[in-house]
Amino acid sequence: MLVSKIFFFFFQYHEDADGQLFTPLLVASKNGHDKIVSHLISKYNIDLEMEGITKADGYLVKRACAMWCAASKRSSLTENY
Repeated sequence: MLVSKIFFFFFQYHEDADGQLFTPLLVASKNGHDKIVSHLISKYNIDLEMEGITKADGYLVKRACAMWCAASKRSSLTENY
């Protein structure tokens, strides 16, 4: 039961009061949590192309993927690209 709840959480979209629509991967990418991003990708095989809606510079940005979120915060995830 717990495994199915965890799986459901990682692969579903979540919405907050500001209108942001996100996955755990998008949140981890946006906040520069490189180890969490690596863990999510390697352990759960999460789709890197999942898009969400996130805030950047006070605006809601639609169709933001994990790499865009990481780049918007200049995460070390984007240093090799």
